[in-house]
Amino acid sequence: MGAIWSRPADMPALTAPDLVDESFENTTVDAKDPDEFDRYLASIRERRHDALASIKTEMNRLREYKEELEMVRKEKDGLEQQVKALKQVANISNDMLKIREAQVTDLKKRLQEMESHADECLADLRVEYQKQIDNIRNLRRLYEERAEAAAMGHEREINKERAKNSLLEAKLAEELNSKQGMNDFIAKLETDVQGKQIEYEQMKAKYMTTSADRMSLASQMALVNNLFSTLLSGDEGPDFDRFARMLEENRELISDLTFNGDINETASVLMDIAGDTLERSEEVECTSNREKIASNLPKVWRILVELLGHYDNKTANESKPDDPNESRVASVSRTFLKLKDLILEKNSLVKDIGRLKTLNDHLESRLDHQQQRLSTVSAELCKAWSSVAKLNAQHRKLHTHEKILRYELQHKRTVLTELKQELEYCREKWDQARLKNTQSQEDWQSLREEFARRKCSTSVESGFEDDESRVAIADSGACSDDDETWLKTLSLDSSETETVDEPQSETETTGIKRLEKQSRSLLNQMVRTSRTSDSISERLEELQRQYGRSGRPTTSESEDSSEVLVEIPGTSTSTPITLQLEEENILQTDEIVLRTEEEAEDRLQQDTALLRPDEEERLQRRAARLKRLEEQCLGLFRQVSETNARSDMISGRLDEVHARQVARSIDRQTTSNITPHPDETSETTETTETTESV
Repeated sequence: MGAIWSRPADMPALTAPDLVDESFENTTVDAKDPDEFDRYLASIRERRHDALASIKTEMNRLREYKEELEMVRKEKDGLEQQVKALKQVANISNDMLKIREAQVTDLKKRLQEMESHADECLADLRVEYQKQIDNIRNLRRLYEERAEAAAMGHEREINKERAKNSLLEAKLAEELNSKQGMNDFIAKLETDVQGKQIEYEQMKAKYMTTSADRMSLASQMALVNNLFSTLLSGDEGPDFDRFARMLEENRELISDLTFNGDINETASVLMDIAGDTLERSEEVECTSNREKIASNLPKVWRILVELLGHYDNKTANESKPDDPNESRVASVSRTFLKLKDLILEKNSLVKDIGRLKTLNDHLESRLDHQQQRLSTVSAELCKAWSSVAKLNAQHRKLHTHEKILRYELQHKRTVLTELKQELEYCREKWDQARLKNTQSQEDWQSLREEFARRKCSTSVESGFEDDESRVAIADSGACSDDDETWLKTLSLDSSETETVDEPQSETETTGIKRLEKQSRSLLNQMVRTSRTSDSISERLEELQRQYGRSGRPTTSESEDSSEVLVEIPGTSTSTPITLQLEEENILQTDEIVLRTEEEAEDRLQQDTALLRPDEEERLQRRAARLKRLEEQCLGLFRQVSETNARSDMISGRLDEVHARQVARSIDRQTTSNITPHPDETSETTETTETTESV
């Protein structure tokens, strides 16, 4: 608003011109005094100069105030324009708010519809996701059960191996104790064998001495027998007196020899004596008889007693029997008993030696058996240690398997997060697909409205003049045929796409199916509208013919031979067909015919001249409309194909993810089912490395 102007305080108030004039009039000047007149003129000049200066200052101030007023006015105009603009902006903002509210309500409705569609479309995905989660849980439960079963089996095997180790240790302790006892027993037997060996050596020495004694005694007995035989069998027996004399002479020698044990020398002496007797007996052949033998027996007995009396002087001196004959008989019996004892002792020693040999063989067999048992115990110990090593290796493998399972669980968690991210991405893609679906629905709605407007336009255009309607119907018929053929091709393409997409329809969601159904219904409606437009054009053509015939003069005179242009529906170009109406009065005058023909031609020219601009405009509108419809339909089918491609891509991605998950689960099951052999530790390490790399 404009500001009220007021005089500034620093601006002095000007004197009115009347007051100045009065002050000039009141001052009287003496014209005679020149000095006074000069002073008066100088004062007037000063006053004029002051007045001019004040006027200049006032003019400058007025100019400045005018400029300020102009600036204030400009500011006022600008503020008024701003106020008007703000009012307009407020009105526009109110309108925009209303539009926004309407859009918000529409968007809320669409959002509700989209949420309902999302619930319907994502039902399968949720079911599939839930199935995958259930499968993962089942796999996790299965892996946990397998891990528990493996741990329990491992504990059982460890307990079994511990029990076996304890039993083997107990058996080993028993075997060691038995081995120690057998070693002690073997040492004792060795000492016994050594003692027996010593006894055997002693007995062998005794046996050798006894065998030598036996041999000497046998030789002596043989000599005695020979002496007896020679003494008893000879005709002229030996000189027993001389033999007794020799024994008496050599008594001390024989007694010394027998006392010292030199039996062989006595035997040699006896052999000498026997040799003498044998030489003598060989020189003379004698025939023995019983009487001579009986007479020689006491002599022989006396010599034998003499000899035996010298054999054991000790026993003879100790016993000193009263009767020398009895002492001699006792000494002979003692020698025989001693020989018998020696023979029995020899037999017993031979038996003992055999027994010692058998005992030695038995001890050797027992020693071999104990060595075999010791080797078996050592083998069992080696087996036990190998089993313990196997258990340790299995424990390490189970530990590595547990690490692998933990890594697999971590990998599964990462896979779950990736699946969640992929599901979010799929949801976003489905939202985009729904937006495309809504756009296609809007396009379909616009097409539907366009077809409704087309119907209304055709129904409005049917009320025009006859020739105009005829031309429009012809054009519409031609265009409708073109539209029908184009729509049929589109429907065939859509049917082909349906047949191609049938194997993939199982993996597509309900939203895409609904979109395809809507597009198919849209095509069917387009075909139906084209057909209805064709039928309407045919009906309009029939009405045009009827009303054209009724509007013309019905007199037979005027319609003798008239040519009418008729448009054939169903063709793209109008072909004029001359319909010559043959009437009953053909033989009228040429003047009437020429007149009627000229009138008809003038009328047709007028009608065509009137209809040409409207026809061209109508054709242009129809062509533009058809072009727009074609573009909209092409855009719609392009969107449908894009949504199909996206759905195929999403379904392929989901199939790949599912196949990958199934392959991983199968690989884990195979790796968990395989139990590695202890000798194949290198192979198990390689498998663990491959699983870690995967």
